[in-house]
Amino acid sequence: MIATKLSTSMHSTPPLLSGKVSHVAVDADIFSDGNHGTLRGPLTPYLPLNKRYPGRLELLPHVAADTDHPTRVAGAKQAVDQIFDAIQFKVMRNLKGTLPEGYVDLGSTVPAGIGKSTSASLDALADQSEQWKALRQLSERIAAVIGGIDATPD
Repeated sequence: MIATKLSTSMHSTPPLLSGKVSHVAVDADIFSDGNHGTLRGPLTPYLPLNKRYPGRLELLPHVAADTDHPTRVAGAKQAVDQIFDAIQFKVMRNLKGTLPEGYVDLGSTVPAGIGKSTSASLDALADQSEQWKALRQLSERIAAVIGGIDATPD
């Protein structure tokens, strides 16, 4: 299990202790037994690590894992993109801790369609008037084609 690998290693210093891993975010399910208060699920092995390495783990529990959350998919895609960008292009987004030497900090980002609207995001939309015009024209053409198909008897 990853938690074991983060806290212990056969022949070396644990990655969190050595600084090889500076910050860990864990996004997993956790369940509580209402009668006994015991916790179970994939997040539970990280609870002792969170106490052992304060401020270095970010635990993101899923307490309603049986529901569908489009944000989970968007967040997972963003996580993969961030890992790829860090490896391939040496750029970091949503940085936790110190920026590694040779890397560029791109600041904080959220997946498209997730989070609050900001004046910057609204300004970016306003600057796309040509794209909006093309999108409107395309939508009108699609509506005309669908209207024609709908009006045609079988």
